[in-house]
Amino acid sequence: LREAITNQSLLSERLEREISMNSLQISQLKILKAQAVQTMIDREENERARRAIRRVEIELQGIQNEKNLEYEKERRRKEKIAQINDNVSKANIGIAETSQNIVETR
Repeated sequence: LREAITNQSLLSERLEREISMNSLQISQLKILKAQAVQTMIDREENERARRAIRRVEIELQGIQNEKNLEYEKERRRKEKIAQINDNVSKANIGIAETSQNIVETR
């Protein structure tokens, strides 16, 4: 009977240790599950942030394209003005030369 009680006591201690280990493993699994859920949430947030950044990049590219077009129009406008001013200067020189020739001819 004593042997049976000792065996029973040893089995009880062993069972308690296993229950304790199982509880620890369950706690660890719960932590792993929580970490996995958080990782999924973080990935979703990162993906949303990447999409938002991409939208802003596309919008900025559009703005840059518009600015480039405006710059190019302004550059062409200034070139035309410079050409007109050049033509006016040449015309003035021609008028002055013609006036000089007329004066000399008289």
